Amino acid sequence: MNYDKHYYILERENNDDYPLLSWDEATNDIGDDFFDDIDKLPEADMINLVIGDPIPDNPILVDYHYLPPDVFTEKVANVLEAMKLYKTQLFEARIDHNGKMTTGYKIFHIYNEIQCMHMQRSVYRQRTSSYAIEKLSLDEDIISEIDEDKRLVFILEEKPSKKLYHEKVVNRIMKVNPVGLQFIRLDEWDIGSAFR
Repeated sequence: MNYDKHYYILERENNDDYPLLSWDEATNDIGDDFFDDIDKLPEADMINLVIGDPIPDNPILVDYHYLPPDVFTEKVANVLEAMKLYKTQLFEARIDHNGKMTTGYKIFHIYNEIQCMHMQRSVYRQRTSSYAIEKLSLDEDIISEIDEDKRLVFILEEKPSKKLYHEKVVNRIMKVNPVGLQFIRLDEWDIGSAFR
C-alpha cells in the first residue's frame, strides 16, 4: 500500500494577515524549549503567547497558528481530543496582542515519533542531526507494521518538525471548517507547497 496518499502535512494557509506566534517570555513559567522534548510533558498552567514578528498590520486570529508547535482553537482541539490520539497532549493557551487577551486556544504536542522516511523515493540532504527534506515518501514496510491507531498522527523521526496526519484525522478536522490551515497530501507535497 502506498501510504503517501493517506498522510498529510499541515501547513499554514498562505495569508500575511494570519500571524505567527511567539512565547510571552515575561509571563510564562516555562521556557520556549518546553515543547522541544519528544516525550510526554508535565502539566502546565495557561500558556501565554503573543503575536510574533513580522507583526501584520491587521492581524487576524484564526483556527491554526504555527509557533512551533501547532496551536489550534478549541474548535479544532476538541476534534483531536475526542479522537484520543496516541502520544499527544493539549495545553491551554491564550494570545495577547496589544493588551487584549484572546482565550480558547490549545497547543498540540505530539510525542509519537516514527522513523519511516523511504530513503530511495524521498528527496533530501542529510544534515548533522536531521534531514533537509524537499520531497517526502513513507516506507510502507515500516508503516504497515504499526497499528493504525498508533500512527494517526506522528512526528517524522528523521525531521522532527514534520508532523504527519492520517486522512482520518484530516477528514474529522476539515468537518469543522477551520480557517488558517491547509493539509497537503504527502504525494503532492514538496518544500514549496505552502507558498502556492
